[in-house]
Amino acid sequence: CPNPRPRAAPHAPPPMEPREQRRIAVTARLRPVLGAEWGREVAWAADSASAVVSDIRTGDSWSFDHAFGPEVDNNGLYSACCSEVVEAFCDGVNGAVLAYGQTAAGKTHTMYGPDGIVPRAVESVFAICGAASADRDFAVTVSFVEIYNEQVSDLLGDREVNVLDGPRSGTVLQNLSSVAVSSTEEVLKCVARGESRRRTGETAANSRSSRSHALLLLGLESRVESEECVRCSQLILADLAGSEGLRYTESTSREQRREGSYINRSLLALTQVIHALSEGGSRSQRVNYRDSKLTRILRPSLGGNAQTVLVCALAPGAASRHETRSTLDFAARARRVENSVCVNIRHDASRSEQQFQALRRELTDLRFKVAELQGSGGSCGEGRLADLAQENSELRQKTEALQAALLANGQEGPFAAARAASPCR
Repeated sequence: CPNPRPRAAPHAPPPMEPREQRRIAVTARLRPVLGAEWGREVAWAADSASAVVSDIRTGDSWSFDHAFGPEVDNNGLYSACCSEVVEAFCDGVNGAVLAYGQTAAGKTHTMYGPDGIVPRAVESVFAICGAASADRDFAVTVSFVEIYNEQVSDLLGDREVNVLDGPRSGTVLQNLSSVAVSSTEEVLKCVARGESRRRTGETAANSRSSRSHALLLLGLESRVESEECVRCSQLILADLAGSEGLRYTESTSREQRREGSYINRSLLALTQVIHALSEGGSRSQRVNYRDSKLTRILRPSLGGNAQTVLVCALAPGAASRHETRSTLDFAARARRVENSVCVNIRHDASRSEQQFQALRRELTDLRFKVAELQGSGGSCGEGRLADLAQENSELRQKTEALQAALLANGQEGPFAAARAASPCR
């Protein structure tokens, strides 16, 4: 993994194009029966054809955009519900894929397992960029954060990250490392490095339970050489820690019970945000994103400017019927939430700065020539002096216009470190 660069930058780039209303797309995934579950009651069934999950005992059912049973592998899930988000991300649209569900339901396997969402998404990004037209250049960055006990940590830079309020109701992740990458292999090395630092522990439900939320952030900037505008987008790939009932934590250590308490608290905040948004509440007044670091960071993906997919992982056993019903109810509400999506376009401040400096140098040269002519008593003729004065005036106007554009554009985009990376092709 290349050396990370710490920075403080807006969490999501500002939208500049017409918006489109898009619902959060919801996928339910029922994992296979595992280990001690063999021989016990199976309480749930998923019908891929009708995209319905049913309670076998009561007949209650929930409909989603997709519903997959144990017969569908990671590759099939990605192709059906995640590839569109990744393609839009490469076109300048923010995206998010969130894995949600109780502990031991298969979230981490879905995200990071063989042909999981993370490796498939990364491969797709570089494949799409490599196949794009030759006159468009791409640059990619990666960041990796962990939310543990309401503390946000940089998994690539091994430092604490401050979550601050930014402009336009955005979020700033202060001290977050951003690594410029140019291949799938470089990203996956960063992922492996971050995963090795992520906190896990053994619980009654899972021998290697994630004790934190992990969010992989991919940034993409692209531009055509002849244009001054840059398309910039962010893709969030989130493996959320699982909700934990008391029976899963009562026999564990005091520290693990504390971890479980923080996990449940942040997931409750997420549930309340989804509930408020599903009721059509005003995002600026009724939706309380500030109750958790998780909801603050995910704010652009929840009712904001992002194309979002929610993958809800389900356990099949009757022992977890209560947790599974809770997950299904959450998923049904999330499906009613609408995001306002658009292509993000930013003025290229670095290119404008170069043009500005070139004009300043040209203006200085012209002023020197005018001074020389005036000192020589106008021996080259009044016509030539008037021409130089006209050029001087025109260059001054161009310089002032570029300077105004730079001021209006403000700070550099959130993925400025990507400019140092090699193009994807």
